[in-house]
Amino acid sequence: MGNVRQRNGRLFFDFRFRGIRCREQTTLDDTSANRKRMQKVLERIEQVIVTGTFQYADFFPGSTLAERFADEGVSQAVAQALTAEATTAPGTPLFRTFIEDWFTLSLPSWRKSHAATVRSTIDCHLTPH
Repeated sequence: MGNVRQRNGRLFFDFRFRGIRCREQTTLDDTSANRKRMQKVLERIEQVIVTGTFQYADFFPGSTLAERFADEGVSQAVAQALTAEATTAPGTPLFRTFIEDWFTLSLPSWRKSHAATVRSTIDCHLTPH
């Protein structure tokens, strides 16, 4: 996961969030007491990231990455809203239901070997869960 590292005698956080490497500088000197303090904060950050409630600006308010992640959060919220509208359209069958109906309708026109291949593809790759 993340690390507490030092550069030029000062400590900084080095971790990943949403697949992006984040490095946040501090003004703390590289001492064992400061490393322990920062390690506790880093553990808390990682815990919040795992739960999905991490807000970058809460931990690093003046960071340029905080602005970047805030913008991404807005665009993700818009994308989720649009996806929710698209998936709840009435009369649209679920993919699993559609693929089973399609397979049943197409089965009479296929050879047995082709039907077995298509069935395997559906079961293993298209609807594995």
